[in-house]
Amino acid sequence: MTNKLLKISLLMPVLFILHNIEEFLGFDKMKAIMSNTVLGGLYQKEQFLTAIVILSIIVAVLFWLNYRVNSRIFNYTIFLISIAIGINAIFHLVGSLKAWELLPGVITAVFIFFYDVVFIRLFLKEIRIEKRSLLLFLIIGFCVMIIAIVAALLAGKLISYI
Repeated sequence: MTNKLLKISLLMPVLFILHNIEEFLGFDKMKAIMSNTVLGGLYQKEQFLTAIVILSIIVAVLFWLNYRVNSRIFNYTIFLISIAIGINAIFHLVGSLKAWELLPGVITAVFIFFYDVVFIRLFLKEIRIEKRSLLLFLIIGFCVMIIAIVAALLAGKLISYI
């Protein structure tokens, strides 16, 4: 990955942390929305805070390691994480449009979405991934997003019992 793209990639953890802060500040509204979903039981304020801290640290460390090491495995890892975070941003945007109101996380989701479009285009141009491989990355990114959210919320619940 070129030095320029490496530097651009470091913006994602910052946006992600800001996104998590925005979600936490709107926790009560988010909890009301999520109460009717399968994740509803995992939405306690302390658990949610623990979950977003865990995710923020993991994302920041992986992007920093990619910046320092710049290996192919880290390049693909942060590409996949960027896709997962971008898909989450799309969920926020679609949810807000569907509800016709600003939901927690939607403001930073707009920035993440546009960042992701630019980052993915630059990454694809530089790394030259085939279009069918991009589809695979999108599918895996969606799965990573779901698994990461559920795992972090479960870890938050487990840690809150300690």
